[in-house]
Amino acid sequence: VSQSRYDAPYATNMGDNTVSVFDLNNNNSFVTSFGNQAGTGIAIGGNGKVYVSDLNNTIGIFGSNGEPSGMLFNASLNFPAGLATDSVGNIYVANYVGSSISVFHSNGTLKGTITDSSLSRPQGLAIDSNYLYVANSYNDSISIFNLSNSTLSRTITGNLTAPVS
Repeated sequence: VSQSRYDAPYATNMGDNTVSVFDLNNNNSFVTSFGNQAGTGIAIGGNGKVYVSDLNNTIGIFGSNGEPSGMLFNASLNFPAGLATDSVGNIYVANYVGSSISVFHSNGTLKGTITDSSLSRPQGLAIDSNYLYVANSYNDSISIFNLSNSTLSRTITGNLTAPVS
């Protein structure tokens, strides 16, 4: 589940490979199909674009109205799970199998890859103005990276069991 800047919740539906968007009155405002594989992550960019990761190691890109507007393919993707976008439009992808984070420019070109021994089957991602937060499902931790230089700031452990978001 992700939320747009217009307070509309978006959800990936693994059962039928769609994305649903609801208005604040619980009315389904649109459903769009995004391929033949189950969605594993979703993020809404500041530009209104909807990014959906799937089991085909791709990221589908949709307009705010659900119309497909592109697809991101890259060899660095390895079972993409969580997605997040930052304030300048970069797209962050948690590679579950690869235990890394791929970072793409808003135009879809690879900006870089975050690798660190703290990453272990990352799934959930969140971003604030300074940090990237990564839920590591295999070592029961949250890794926190500084956005300005992609270095590990700290790791949180304790009272976590396979966090996914």
